[in-house]
Order: sequence, then structure tokens, then C-alpha cells
Amino acid sequence: MDEMPDFENESKEKLRWYIANFPSPHYFFKPAMAALEKKEAEETQRASQPAIQITGSNVGNLNLGSQIGAIAAHATSYTTSEFNDQIRQVVRVAKLEWSLLDRPGKLVSDQTVCRHVDELRAAAVLLYGKCPRGTDSEPLRKAIEKLDDTRQYRLGNQIGSPDRGAEVCRLMEAALADLAGMVPDAFE
Repeated sequence: MDEMPDFENESKEKLRWYIANFPSPHYFFKPAMAALEKKEAEETQRASQPAIQITGSNVGNLNLGSQIGAIAAHATSYTTSEFNDQIRQVVRVAKLEWSLLDRPGKLVSDQTVCRHVDELRAAAVLLYGKCPRGTDSEPLRKAIEKLDDTRQYRLGNQIGSPDRGAEVCRLMEAALADLAGMVPDAFE
């Protein structure tokens, strides 16, 4: 068994490397993801407001994990309106990133698809934990379950066949639809 790294003292880049190279269900995945989310939450708290950084006006530079994680981690208040704004931001960023992958003729690696699924799941779990009273969290829970269901079609970051890949993509899109259903104006 590999020796457990000191995730709390690793850089964000190194944590992303661990997440990409030791995908779920590897025992490095959860502590690395938790340490990365903690670092991003600390950075977000230092900033006055969450912002999506688009370097050089190139939308392809968006990093789904850090952006969604930062948006979800920033939700410190529990009003329904603010919570809905957080979900709206997560859905918009995730949908944008997913649409950039879903283009005719574009070849996307299994690892990229799986990383997007795992990152959206992590953000959804953060939001679920911050769901205010009186808000129906059932669609959020269903989205998390659908993202979890992708694991039966993949082993870590390996999918293996086009049919399995199609099922992972279908579940990802269904989870996005569940989240978007919580805030009907998500795509306006």
C-alpha cells in the first residue's frame, strides 16, 4: 500500500494531480479532494466575491473543478435566494464546460469526462450540505445519485467502451438537468 501523502501541505496543482491520477475509489482520492476543496474555500473567503477567471478571453481556460468548487464553497449564507444563486452559478459553469466537450468530431479522453463528473459531484455535495431549511433538496440529492451511478460504468477514470461512455454522459446530462430544475432560469 502506498504511503499517505500530507495532503494539507500540498499545492493545489499537486492535489489536482493526485485527483487525476488516483481517481475514486482509490484511497488518495477523497483526502486529496477534501484538501483541494479546503484550499479553494480559503482562497474564496479571502476574495470579496467569487469570480470566474477567463484568461485572455479564452473560455477553454475555465477549470470546472476549481470554478465549481469555489462557487459551491463560497455559499456561506443560507437564504433561499443566495442558495439558488449558488446553484445557478454551478449549473451554468458545468453546462458551459460540458458543452465545450460535446462538439461534433471532438475527441475527449475518458479521464476528462470522469474528472468533470467527479468535480460536479463534489460541488453538488458541498451545496447539499448548505441547503437552507425549506428548500426542496430532493433534486440535488437525485443529481448526486446519478453522478454516483456513473461508477458502475467506469473504473476510476477508465470507461472502456463507447456504450459505457454514452451511459456516463447520459447520467451527467441528467444530473445537470436535475440541478437546472432547481433554478428554472439557470440558462437565461
